[in-house]
Amino acid sequence: MNKSLLKMTLVITACLSFNLMANDEIPSSPQIDSEQMPSHQQQTVNINQADSDSLSTLKGIGKQKAQAIISYRQENGAFTDVNDLLNVKGIGLKVIQDNITRLKI
Repeated sequence: MNKSLLKMTLVITACLSFNLMANDEIPSSPQIDSEQMPSHQQQTVNINQADSDSLSTLKGIGKQKAQAIISYRQENGAFTDVNDLLNVKGIGLKVIQDNITRLKI
């Protein structure tokens, strides 16, 4: 009978411990504060005025695509909407989606 009582006590203790752990608040995933982001990810880029270096800070835009944006702008005039970037060879919807919060006219 002593062994039964000991087993029951261990089971109850284990259940109570598990219940206490389950009721503890689960920490949420860390949020990225804009102050923690590198400065080039915070700054907006005016696609009508930006130079090659500024355009190159955009995700998916290297030196060649940056130059293509500048060339398109020089040949066709100012962009009237960020979606006009789709007219630039090599720029797709993914590039716009990845950078939408940083693009401005």
